[in-house]
Amino acid sequence: MKKPSGRFLRIWLPLIGVLCALDFWVSSSAFKSTLRFAYSYPSAFRAMAWHRRHGNTMTSNGHLLHIPAFWYPAPESRPGKLMLREAHFGSLGINDVVFRTMPQRVDDRTAQEEIANMAVQFNKHSHSSDEWRVETLQGRTLTFHCMMSSSDGMTEFLVCRAADSNLDVIISTAGSRSRNEALNILETSQ
Repeated sequence: MKKPSGRFLRIWLPLIGVLCALDFWVSSSAFKSTLRFAYSYPSAFRAMAWHRRHGNTMTSNGHLLHIPAFWYPAPESRPGKLMLREAHFGSLGINDVVFRTMPQRVDDRTAQEEIANMAVQFNKHSHSSDEWRVETLQGRTLTFHCMMSSSDGMTEFLVCRAADSNLDVIISTAGSRSRNEALNILETSQ
């Protein structure tokens, strides 16, 4: 496990400090500025501190996960449930990847059928008959059967079941960069 160099912190910490100061100076509303600071910058510091201490990988319930920069395990994580959150700069959007350990392993066929049936049920209750689409994502050693919905063209939700595993994943993202990073976590999982 390779740790980021001290150079990483020497470059990014002053830059984030400048961004914080600039945000407070530019914002016309004290409430807006406080709200932005409360939801944006502390999470960036938390993400940098986590990566400095742990590097870019972590093990959860026997699975090796590669964590992109500015993603970090959220404090709400607990045994059997790991929540990865992306740090944001100047926005309130939250991008999450939640890994849950289920009581039983399922084989490939069962995982695929469960997701397909769930998508059918969700589509019965949605405003569009094809709002939830089924897709398969391949990780390094895990195959994820997923159902995906893009409600407004920007926000996406994925519910996935790993084949031959007891792992479930729920992903919510806003924006293509966050989506790609979240999917990269799945694709590099072992």
